[in-house]
Amino acid sequence: MNRLFTFGCSYTSYVWSTWADILGDNAKEFHNWGLSGAGNHYIFNSVVECNTRNKFNSDDIVIVMWTSCTREDRYIDGRWLTAPTEQRKEVYGNDWVKKFGTDIRSLMIRDLAYMSSVQTLLETTGCDYL
Repeated sequence: MNRLFTFGCSYTSYVWSTWADILGDNAKEFHNWGLSGAGNHYIFNSVVECNTRNKFNSDDIVIVMWTSCTREDRYIDGRWLTAPTEQRKEVYGNDWVKKFGTDIRSLMIRDLAYMSSVQTLLETTGCDYL
């Protein structure tokens, strides 16, 4: 492998080695954009940002591991604030979760649009992707 780019949540990047790290050992260049606790909003934005910075091409492999649609993340004060499902009430408050975080259909519509957009982006670059 020439360049390998991986994206996801803690299953992709954690305090111990993940599937991404194991695959990365076989790449000449490895970029792990995984973030523990991240949701699909972060994953979508990180793929777009990474492509803007690195210009994926036919020599690259890009692997995206999507996560639960109930996770919530925001870019605030120069960093990503992630809130896995079990921490959303703590981070955003009970009222916010009741108002915005319980309509699974709405969350799925959002995340399926992210997935479709990333697939379209990756198809245009000529990279191998999964």
